[in-house]
Amino acid sequence: MAGIQADPQQHPLPCREEEAAKNLEPDCLAWLRNHARGWNSHFSFVVPCGWLSFQTSIQILRLSRDRLRSSRSRRLTRNPNECIELVRAATPHILLGNHDEAALDLSKTEYFNPFARVAAEWTNKELTKANAEFVQQLPYTLELDGLLFVHSSPFEPDAWHYVLSVADAQFNFEYFTQATCFIGHSHVPHVFCDDGYTREFAAGKKFLINVGSVGQPRDNDWRLSLGIIDTGRWSYDNIRSEYDVEKAAQKIRKAGLPKALADRLLMGR
Repeated sequence: MAGIQADPQQHPLPCREEEAAKNLEPDCLAWLRNHARGWNSHFSFVVPCGWLSFQTSIQILRLSRDRLRSSRSRRLTRNPNECIELVRAATPHILLGNHDEAALDLSKTEYFNPFARVAAEWTNKELTKANAEFVQQLPYTLELDGLLFVHSSPFEPDAWHYVLSVADAQFNFEYFTQATCFIGHSHVPHVFCDDGYTREFAAGKKFLINVGSVGQPRDNDWRLSLGIIDTGRWSYDNIRSEYDVEKAAQKIRKAGLPKALADRLLMGR
């Protein structure tokens, strides 16, 4: 999971996210769709800045893309390394996920299904030494501007618990004091409120928000999922966007990974 910040002097509050999304440059959005994949984690652009809209976040990503393209010292090969290079260029605010951890320590795959175990073993072989060392030092939690970010759950973030229901969320509300905690892990976008109901994001309440997944959505919607929070208006938007899912599935098969990993992308499961 990654968060992005920018200089408010350079990026004043632009138009609303839904309006900005209509005006995205096609090559920027295509680049986001095609490159934020392959590393089995939640690459969610949760932006804790009131003046930073979806348009600006894409602009920051484009700058990161240009930095990657212009760097002759980097040789980008398979997707795990590409994605790490991409995220490192975009932001210092990155969290460790369970599949990231397992790719570095294969003993952590004990409770993985067979397909996930094969993927972790493949990723372990593909990662460069430098990228493996970078992932190794990533934190389990991060606090930015009074917001908490965790891959799995605020309760025992290194134990990889799931938050799948209102009951799960109510239990976890006791383990963070911030107004909002952002999570991933289940690959299913959801907004939980501390009053016991699932509702739209609004000021004056405490929320636990799952931003979904770019790499592998599991809510029967194959489109990538990411989240944008505007703390100026105190609003949250879950963004869904299409990408070349057939090409992504083809790359998985070509790499010799289990066919089921490719098929599930097409179904969003």
